[in-house]
Amino acid sequence: MCKLGMREIIQSESIVVLELRGGTHLLLEPTNDPITPGSKAPFDLMVDDIDGSHENFQRLGLSPSRIEDDRFHPSFMILDPSGYEITVNSNHVSSRPV
Repeated sequence: MCKLGMREIIQSESIVVLELRGGTHLLLEPTNDPITPGSKAPFDLMVDDIDGSHENFQRLGLSPSRIEDDRFHPSFMILDPSGYEITVNSNHVSSRPV
């Protein structure tokens, strides 16, 4: 997640807290249940520039899927190290700063 631009705030054996822009946090906790590779992550990510993010994730070696259009967002998928498939969506918020 830090490769994607998040900042690590806390890391322990029981939780990792990562900061996104605007002070939003992502909390990651270990699970006792095995993750089946390709399972959908229980969250998605939203980016301002879907094409630029796709290119950046390719440069980082994250093998993003092709960008697909659905009725709400253009999006693509990446796999995290645990095997979760994370959806990366374009945003559809106003142009006002957060």
